[in-house]
Amino acid sequence: MCLAAQVGSFVCAQDGSVKVEIKNVNHAKGGNLILSLYDNEDSYPEPDGPMKVQIMEITASSMSYTFNRLPAGNYAIVAFQDTDKDKSLRKNFIGMPKEPIGFSQNNKISFGAPSFEESQFEVAESKVRDIQISLIKY
Repeated sequence: MCLAAQVGSFVCAQDGSVKVEIKNVNHAKGGNLILSLYDNEDSYPEPDGPMKVQIMEITASSMSYTFNRLPAGNYAIVAFQDTDKDKSLRKNFIGMPKEPIGFSQNNKISFGAPSFEESQFEVAESKVRDIQISLIKY
């Protein structure tokens, strides 16, 4: 059931939230921090597949953001430091990231990105889920 909190704003009792804390951000390199939230394995980790994307200017070596109004279910997050602000993850000739990247279960890249199943976490109704992601430079 959703209630009108104010004009144009609704609060749904069943919605959950994910508070993401990103560590190991290279503040000196600057750029943007891009968080991509995925809700299914078919779109993960494609750049055009997330259900929500948040882009934030780098302001510290540890940053956080909360995704609100999420239906209960399984999700995965990919975070990366977009040092050149081109809104895409730069990769080398063999496909390894050239910019710091992290995944929601802090999995490391091994012959490709970790799967949705390896990175997923559950969001429960009316709960806030805390996730920590450490960026890694490969």
